[in-house]
Amino acid sequence: MTRRPDGRRELPLRRNCSYTLLGHSTQPTRAHPYLEKDVLNHELGHALHYGLWLASGPLGERLSTAANEAIADILAHVFDGDPCHGKVLGEGGTPVDCRRRMDVYEQSVSDAFWHFGRADHETGQSLRQLIWTLREEVPADVLRAAIVDGIAAVQVALNQIDAEPLANVPMFDDEIRATRYRFVREYEAASAFFHAVCARVGDAPPACGEHAQRIGDPRVAMREAWLANAPTSIGRSGVTLADGRRVTFELEGALIGQMTVTLADGEQRSYPGDPDLGLPEVEREPTSGRITLWFSEPGATAPGAQVGWTSDGELIAR
Repeated sequence: MTRRPDGRRELPLRRNCSYTLLGHSTQPTRAHPYLEKDVLNHELGHALHYGLWLASGPLGERLSTAANEAIADILAHVFDGDPCHGKVLGEGGTPVDCRRRMDVYEQSVSDAFWHFGRADHETGQSLRQLIWTLREEVPADVLRAAIVDGIAAVQVALNQIDAEPLANVPMFDDEIRATRYRFVREYEAASAFFHAVCARVGDAPPACGEHAQRIGDPRVAMREAWLANAPTSIGRSGVTLADGRRVTFELEGALIGQMTVTLADGEQRSYPGDPDLGLPEVEREPTSGRITLWFSEPGATAPGAQVGWTSDGELIAR
């Protein structure tokens, strides 16, 4: 932070140092949140995190919210023995709940991302609980080194993603593609942190055998098709074919819930995706590389009838 000639302070325009911002928030269940030890330590955790991150290489313009917020809480709590972050006060002014806890998690990073539709403070909860579990199983100096390794690994993973062609195309007016791209970033960042931490502490702790439970999602195995298929290039607005039919894709969160085909006479037909995976069946032709998204055809006389949308913009049936 620098001081201007008029005496006012201003933040640096370039991210070549770490800084912490604390603001006053009026919440009736909290007493002076901007003075709470948990909040102060969380923000100082961000500053320490970014300081370590900057030591490992240039800080990317786009970060991972899931990893960043989890790491700030980890640095704030893991060595002070208090798993409760952000005390919620009852009518008598005594703590009755926590805004976040270090010692529990319910969803993987991937599932939490889909649930919220974005990365948030809550999406890295399994990372917090991973470190909280390890603190009981490995020496403190080993765990400190593992956390530093994890921070560096996140930076490396994000730098690699930012160097990919997909990161440098004008896609952020396409909601489907942008959300999937953010998902890939959050998945890779969380996964890199997990693997680096567990590589340092060794694979003996049971929590280090839980990558799929804490980070993974079966949809990530389909991410190449997920990013390359035609809906990512036409977004919500759809596309009109040469014969007059219009094809659009309806979303459930960031997932394709169904395809809708509007015929030239205005009649609409809807084709749902797989309700278990939240996306259509994906098929890749090995020789041509063409991708087809297969949707069920409700009410068809032939059992198992499907309509497919190909990556080169055709509607086909089987």
